[in-house]
Amino acid sequence: MTFQTLQRIHKALSDAQERANETLRYTEEAIARCNRKGMIATSTLLDNQKRSSNDCDELSRAIEDFESYDWH
Repeated sequence: MTFQTLQRIHKALSDAQERANETLRYTEEAIARCNRKGMIATSTLLDNQKRSSNDCDELSRAIEDFESYDWH
């Protein structure tokens, strides 16, 4: 693989991680709003939180693996 290709792959992983983090933050804020209003968070919100958290973890591991790989 060329260096440019590796850079594009890393950027795509980083962008996906950023989107997953934003989704997780949004979901956690929505759950916090429900809690402040004394409402119960819906199962959809809780499922989204779990899915987003798993996505963030998986992307973090993928980026860590990518960065630790010896490409030479």
